[in-house]
Amino acid sequence: MSGTPDSFRGAGIVNDGKFLFGGPLAQGREGDILLQNDKIRIILQKPTRNTGVGLFGGNIIDADLFRPSAEGGKDQFGTMFPLVNLSWTVNYQRLEIINADFANGPVVVRATGILDVYDYIQTNIITPFAKIFVGADLYFSTRFDDIFNPFKNVPELKGLNPIIVTEYTLKSDANYVIIETRFQNDGETPLKMPVGDWLNGSGTLEPFVPRKGFVRGAQIDPIAAMVYQAMEENVGVSYGYFYNPMQFMKEDGTLHTSTALTVSGVTPVVLGEGLLQVLPLNGGEGDVKVNFTIEPGSRTITRYFVVGKGDAASVIDGGFQALGVSKLRLSGVVKDSGGDPVAKARVVAIDTSDPEPANHVPVTVAFSDEQGNFSADLSSGRDVKDKMFGSGTYTIHVYKEGYVFAGGPKAGKCSGGSLDAGTNTVTGVVCSLGETGSVSVSATEDGAAIPARVTIVGFEPSPTHPYGQPPNFGLYSDVNLEEKPYGIVDLLYLDPSGNLAPRGHHRLIGGNQFRLEPGEYEIYVTRGPEYSVHKQRVTVPPGGSVAVNAELKKVLDTSGFVSADFHLHGIKSADSVWSLESRVFNGLAEGMDILVSSDHDYVTDYAPVIEQLGVGHLMTSIAGDEITPLAFGHLGVFPLTPDPSSTTGGAYDYTYVDTDDVINPDKDRVQTMEEIIKGVDEKYAGTQVMQINHIMDKATGNFAIAGLVTSVAFDDVQPLSSFADPVKFRMPANTNEAGGFQGPYPLGTSGAVSMAFTGIELTIGAYPDTLDHLMQSALPVYFNLLNLGVIRTATTNSDSHTQIREPLGAPRNYVMSSTDPRDGIGSSFQAISPEEIAVNVNAHRSICSNGIFIRPKLISASNPGGVTVGGTLQGSGEVTLELEIASNEFFDWDRVDVFANTVPLPAKDDMTGVTDLSTREYHEVSGTHTQKYLMTPLFQFARGASGDAAINQTVAGGVRRATLSKSFNFSEDTWVVVVVR
Repeated sequence: MSGTPDSFRGAGIVNDGKFLFGGPLAQGREGDILLQNDKIRIILQKPTRNTGVGLFGGNIIDADLFRPSAEGGKDQFGTMFPLVNLSWTVNYQRLEIINADFANGPVVVRATGILDVYDYIQTNIITPFAKIFVGADLYFSTRFDDIFNPFKNVPELKGLNPIIVTEYTLKSDANYVIIETRFQNDGETPLKMPVGDWLNGSGTLEPFVPRKGFVRGAQIDPIAAMVYQAMEENVGVSYGYFYNPMQFMKEDGTLHTSTALTVSGVTPVVLGEGLLQVLPLNGGEGDVKVNFTIEPGSRTITRYFVVGKGDAASVIDGGFQALGVSKLRLSGVVKDSGGDPVAKARVVAIDTSDPEPANHVPVTVAFSDEQGNFSADLSSGRDVKDKMFGSGTYTIHVYKEGYVFAGGPKAGKCSGGSLDAGTNTVTGVVCSLGETGSVSVSATEDGAAIPARVTIVGFEPSPTHPYGQPPNFGLYSDVNLEEKPYGIVDLLYLDPSGNLAPRGHHRLIGGNQFRLEPGEYEIYVTRGPEYSVHKQRVTVPPGGSVAVNAELKKVLDTSGFVSADFHLHGIKSADSVWSLESRVFNGLAEGMDILVSSDHDYVTDYAPVIEQLGVGHLMTSIAGDEITPLAFGHLGVFPLTPDPSSTTGGAYDYTYVDTDDVINPDKDRVQTMEEIIKGVDEKYAGTQVMQINHIMDKATGNFAIAGLVTSVAFDDVQPLSSFADPVKFRMPANTNEAGGFQGPYPLGTSGAVSMAFTGIELTIGAYPDTLDHLMQSALPVYFNLLNLGVIRTATTNSDSHTQIREPLGAPRNYVMSSTDPRDGIGSSFQAISPEEIAVNVNAHRSICSNGIFIRPKLISASNPGGVTVGGTLQGSGEVTLELEIASNEFFDWDRVDVFANTVPLPAKDDMTGVTDLSTREYHEVSGTHTQKYLMTPLFQFARGASGDAAINQTVAGGVRRATLSKSFNFSEDTWVVVVVR
């Protein structure tokens, strides 16, 4: 490449880092290929193998509008790559520029590769997921399953040439790239297989589907296009995936519809196929119907990748141009109730052709600019292609958080406009937002500004996230990523300088001010469980402002322990949208001492962000990784050292085995649990915590998925055996020779299970039934392991993917540390040692907490000093358990359970007695059955009880506390666990 980043036009191999453009998700490296015109710029990754979603190179990894280099890049895109026969993709081996110069026509880059199994997401998990989440039995044909080697064993598929070619074409005046993938059938008979693309928008973006809305549910059927709209006002870019529907025309002139199914932020789009045709409900092999056919010779599929200005409309405009959709141009202005222009309002076109209002659906969303102006293309609905994007009959709505929108005479509305039939334009539409008010908020400690969370409680007159019908799509914004508990209007953060974040939030006015619809609310200002709480009832008047000034103070003493959430996600995860800056502000507001990154197959480093924001005096960070085999459970590991040369920070690739060096469509395998844990230990220096995440989650918990037997109550099966066949996870066959190579598989004979981990995550904050899940499933399994001598550290974490529904740090862990600046032990958060934290976690010197702090001590006559959490008391005779329990006064608790060598009993699902299921049935994963246990504590303290069982709480200085004591005589080695609730 030559010239400068600002002057270059065409296609070229990046030979200087200055030609790469930045952004929150920028992955480009020297050796990749840049395509750039006056409108957009695209990075195609050189052939390589990656960790994580984008397993292979040769695909789009970065995309942005063209911007002057001084402005910096805003890439927010994850990746996209071909889907072939559901479980395969293309492992590109060569990337070459066919035409580099627009003087010779559109620039063209050709990628040539070999059909290869897509290891990262094992597609057949669709069937157990469907059974667990919606109770549906989908049939996954062996022709789609790489375990059965269908390209060798299914006669119809043998003719596919494994060499596949994709060409990327960029015109000089287009904001889209044309993607054409060619398949070759070398056989003598037609070949049928599903094709499409894997999509991962990944950034601070909300997925939108024309004629559906903002996506909430996993299944999208039919899908006309996938648009990723900016979720916050400062994102500045949006993306879209379109395909040529005329490729999937039926003989009668109608179209084969396409389908999509989102799994953990990754969306496989299957072109020209219906989900229940490819994966028939309660079906068999004869029920599988595939439309896409390759006659002997070749067939090419054409798709389009569009880059927009932040809204859906600028993307859809480009998609219409690429597809040749006949259209109507809509334009107008958004004004507030005083007649002043409003920027970044969302103008939504709703298709109202159906006589039933419940079936009115959004087709596009346009953002207003700084002058309030907006524009969007709408489909005229003339032919089958046009009708995919709209009927031609629309009403226009306007929406912006903090302005009255619907439900009365104050509602915002759009009206007017002049139609010019000659130019197919409607101009002069005026959209008027309803009334609004404002709130200013501050938080201080001893007069100095501090970070804090601002929670708005109440009900706005307008629905914040109105649902479409059916209620799995949002009309105006994403109803999943921004989902709020009942009664919570919104949540914001104050940074240490007193400004509100996230910076691009639609409510923000600037500084410490935000908009609310006029009405009555309660504003809570908090800083996590160690600080006091400020709550204030406010009435926000139309056009007026109110002030909330909170003075907080630290009230809970946790000295000697630092707070850490070992499981949180941000923008580097395929299924989380929040920027690293937002996550840091979130952690500060929740009073976290340590942010431990755990993005899916990505080693995220928060340290540079903490330094850049100047908040290193308030928190520190530890880099980690959630190794994410969707088929057999997740493993969290930390601390790790990030590798800046890697596109995934040096994440561990659990999908790689030596046989992957031979590229072909044959069945593939991934590493076993034992291999993963051993590989992590060998790859990274120092001590690591290796934590099995959400152990009893039926979809993502290793213990549940593997069918791990932990209870001794099942006398027909050896404890720590498992029932799941490792072959179905792409692992080597079991070695259970003594059992005839059948399940149950004793420990060591199945790759799906290992006991080499150091920690187990009992529960996460995302569960709607967190306490029941903990007490009935996860905690009893932990006790089972302790009874078997498998002594590991229990943890609880947020698994936060979103800001509001899953708050960071709820729950959290308090880990023993020799440095604890928040409580006056040492002065520098950066002096907290990741190695010490890991050692202490693995040594069980850690307390699980959702707001309550315990100082336990076990003493005896021979050891009057006693031991605390994680300690072992040697000797015999009477021992005394002493407990100091404290919490912020807003965290109430009324019982304390003491468990000691407790033996849980496997229970019926309704908890009415001991299970009557067989061992195998009890450990099977299904949508209706959950492993549950009955158990009773050795002793219980309770509010209202008498004698030594009584809890006598005091509430003073903002703290609720009690001191408890109980003596026991243990006649055998005994573990003790205390639960306060």
